[in-house]
Amino acid sequence: MLKKILIAGLIACISMSSFAHFQLIYTNDADISGKSFGGVKKKENFIKNRKMIHFINLSPEEKAEVIKKDPRYGRIICRCENITEGEIVDAIHRKCGAKTLNGVKRRVRPGAGRCQGGFCGPRVQEILARELGEDLEEIVMEQKNSYILTGKTK
Repeated sequence: MLKKILIAGLIACISMSSFAHFQLIYTNDADISGKSFGGVKKKENFIKNRKMIHFINLSPEEKAEVIKKDPRYGRIICRCENITEGEIVDAIHRKCGAKTLNGVKRRVRPGAGRCQGGFCGPRVQEILARELGEDLEEIVMEQKNSYILTGKTK
């Protein structure tokens, strides 16, 4: 079941069965919306999706080059999955970036290994707090009010 709506040159497509249909319909109908606004030019050097760096898959030479550009890629945060601080920071600052502990886990996989975040969880929380400019107590596991920490101890 598919609903297609044309409103003042904007196209909204809603698929009841799958979100995957939206991209297909959007790309096919891009010309219609472009004509409605007097033409749209494609950017020649547009990069649709910036590739994530998967540090573990790089050669030793590539790793050295990446660390030279950003030393955070030289600090392993999750030993089980070999995830670096650079990968976590990148996941936080991407478009639709991670804002929760589980958000980072889904995007980059720290805490998905054998220890299930027992080692890296607190370190990921510290990185999230630093990068988002929040206190550690404000970092949540998944959604609003799913706080991990409630306050400081002695």
